[in-house]
Amino acid sequence: MAQLVFVHGVSVRDLPGNQEYEKGVQRRHEAFKEMGFSGGPVEFHDPYWGKYGADPSKIKSLNLDGEIWLGLGAPEDYSGMDNPLLASDLIDTSLRDAADADFAATVNSLSIILADPNNPSGDHQLAVELADYLVTLDDAGLKKPEWMTSSKPVNDDEFVYLLEQAVHTSSDMQTLGLGEALKKAARWLVIGPLGGPLAQAVRNFTPALAVFLGDAFIYLKRGGIDDNRYDSIRTTIGTDLVKAAKNANAGGEKLIVVGHSMGANILYDMLIDKKFIQSLEDEIGGKLAIDLFLTVGTQVGLLQDLKLFENTEGLWPAPCRLWWHVYNKMDVLSFGASEIFEGPIKQFSCNTHASILDAHNAYFSSPVFQKQLYNRMKSEGLVG
Repeated sequence: MAQLVFVHGVSVRDLPGNQEYEKGVQRRHEAFKEMGFSGGPVEFHDPYWGKYGADPSKIKSLNLDGEIWLGLGAPEDYSGMDNPLLASDLIDTSLRDAADADFAATVNSLSIILADPNNPSGDHQLAVELADYLVTLDDAGLKKPEWMTSSKPVNDDEFVYLLEQAVHTSSDMQTLGLGEALKKAARWLVIGPLGGPLAQAVRNFTPALAVFLGDAFIYLKRGGIDDNRYDSIRTTIGTDLVKAAKNANAGGEKLIVVGHSMGANILYDMLIDKKFIQSLEDEIGGKLAIDLFLTVGTQVGLLQDLKLFENTEGLWPAPCRLWWHVYNKMDVLSFGASEIFEGPIKQFSCNTHASILDAHNAYFSSPVFQKQLYNRMKSEGLVG
């Protein structure tokens, strides 16, 4: 069994009477179990440090009109998905053009929409089949399939048809039931955001960004405000690291530590602090040996460039055997990390979503991300 510690990013709140945090954790666990670990045994550790972050109700520089909007992705609103207009044949060419420019990002966007449990017209099985198709192309070193050139679709409707045929041919299944579900997802990707989620997300983006900056500054300021939240954040994460490390050491298991966004920045800062590591190892009763340090959609490279970590030397985190860094060119909050730090960081680009507003939170819900992660972990002997 692998031990997986996941440290969340900013703007994550477990609010009283709101089940969204728990639902999000559950969806992430399911994606990791089914695809990232391909059904293999894994024990999750999810330190929740958001309660020590910024309090949006005290940010007086914002006019929130009584509303607090947390999270940087577009609101989970699929109203109109079953509207006959949206389900009708596609006539535009925007989806086809997007696929021509970046096939993986476009098809992965369809996969994410179909995999979303909030989508009443979703199809999880189809989402996984699309992910398998993309991973197969990636393994073959292809940026787009041959049919995008030889049978170049003339519009969005023909693109969806050809994609359906390609995925059907590559699958062992007799019937995928693509058709209407895929067409609805495609239509939603083309016109859905124009009148709904995108506009709402833009209206709420400033409050979300304020909470993002507030959470980041509270940690980087190192507790020099009204309380010792810096230490509380470290203690919360450290407790789960100790528990996971003890389990891994006792059972000869792999220890995988994942940091998303600000969570990765915090982890890096902790893992280069020799005194803090020693305190963890005193509790563990042995070494803290991290088999994989995975940083995703994060600003760790930018913060090092700006010398904002307490140790400004760009050290390799000593407890880590491997460090993999994932960024997304459509995620404006992710930055590169290779050649900035000591040691051989493996850096990967992941096209998780075609929308700038969704990209930051789309990594772990992406079937393609999870399947590619499994393949890479398997090649390193981290999973069976």
